[in-house]
Amino acid sequence: MTLTEFRRLSNESINATWLNDVNTTFNFPYINSSIPLKGASSVYEFVLKQIEGWEKLGENLPAELSESKRYFTIIRNHLDGLIISHRDADINQLQNIWNSNVNAVIASSMNLFPLKFNSPEVEFLLKVYQEYPSSFNSAFSFITSPSNINYNNKESFIGAILAYEFTLKDASKIVKRGAAERGSLKVLENELETHFSEAENDLSEHIKMINDKYTEFTQKIDDLKNTKEKAYDDWFNKTSSNFNEFDNNSSTAIKSLETSYEELLRLKKPAEYWKSRAIELKKEGKTSLNWVIALVVIAVTVLYTLLWLTPDVMMKSFFSDDRSTAVRWSIIFITLISFLAFGIKVLVKISFSSFHLSRDAEERERLTYVYLAMVKDSSIDKEDRHLIMQSLFSRADTGLLKDDSSPTMPGAGSLFDKFK
Repeated sequence: MTLTEFRRLSNESINATWLNDVNTTFNFPYINSSIPLKGASSVYEFVLKQIEGWEKLGENLPAELSESKRYFTIIRNHLDGLIISHRDADINQLQNIWNSNVNAVIASSMNLFPLKFNSPEVEFLLKVYQEYPSSFNSAFSFITSPSNINYNNKESFIGAILAYEFTLKDASKIVKRGAAERGSLKVLENELETHFSEAENDLSEHIKMINDKYTEFTQKIDDLKNTKEKAYDDWFNKTSSNFNEFDNNSSTAIKSLETSYEELLRLKKPAEYWKSRAIELKKEGKTSLNWVIALVVIAVTVLYTLLWLTPDVMMKSFFSDDRSTAVRWSIIFITLISFLAFGIKVLVKISFSSFHLSRDAEERERLTYVYLAMVKDSSIDKEDRHLIMQSLFSRADTGLLKDDSSPTMPGAGSLFDKFK
């Protein structure tokens, strides 16, 4: 696991605050070094740096120095397991795991004697291992645990002498100055490690704060997105519904207008015919009425003339024995009056018939436009349509013939439908 991944998992944990505040100290008393660290990320960074440093020194290291690499590797593995499997555990459980695994291994340095790869002691021991390999063990023991040195041979003694020269030198001022400078460098090194730890802890806190703000900002964006999506969906559904309703109404209206227009085209000529026919019949009725008036005037005039200008001989013949003259003139008079009365009757009937047919034509014309209006409003069904068609195209009663009637034409509506 990389340091970046470790930091990310640590900051995503519900125990991020505890992980950033946990304290531990790496003690290396045999080389006069103590490194206090705060925060799991700081510990992980220090351990990774040591492992990488030891790996750069190569694989062919003495077993005593390889133990240092193994020491830091074990700590890293415990940290990996803790952050992967137990980062969201209860605080007490997390504390116990930290103490029993991480702190326990760190404290084992008093028995394992691990060294930092960048310490002067490691550089000295590697040089001894290269130049005096047989004396390496005693030199390592002199630095880490002087009480365990075995001086039973020359190589052991040489190693101890080399370690003694490295550690104490002699009492000269130069040596004392060198030792003082080495002590000063140790202090600076420890302070530097402490500052690194503090910087690492600050970095972890900043990363956690940034992650929290990022999460909050992402949540706000998601909420805004959901709100806008909902508003858009509502608007789209409402618009779609209104559009569909408008489209359906428009389609119905257009279809109704098309039907009305088609019916208008089909009934336009009959309506025009009935209109012109009504005007023509009115003229014929008025003409017949004028002839009736004229015949009445003629009949009155003739009757008046006959009554006024009848010869006295004819009037006297009604009372004489010879009534042949009176009968002859009576027959002529009655015949004339009968012809005039018959003509007046026929003309009156023709006049009334014309006016009646004219009114019927006007009603048919109006009924046609009423039918078109009903078709436009879609308020007429098929049966009513057949009735209207039968009324429009049925035979009219003229009134000129006896028992004249106006039967409906069988199948008039159906024939008209087929014609359409």
